Amino acid sequence: MAEAWLRLGEAQERLGEQKAAHEAFRKFLELAPKHKRAAEIRKKLTGTG
Repeated sequence: MAEAWLRLGEAQERLGEQKAAHEAFRKFLELAPKHKRAAEIRKKLTGTG
């Protein structure tokens, strides 16, 4: 389920829908905080990545 949120966030980001992408990324991190891409996504959310 977490992967679906990650992919949704990536798709929304490509479409320029930043707010929706960030919401999807937050849900992804909530479901899979130790995922191999979690650090990368946290950086996106904080604006450092």
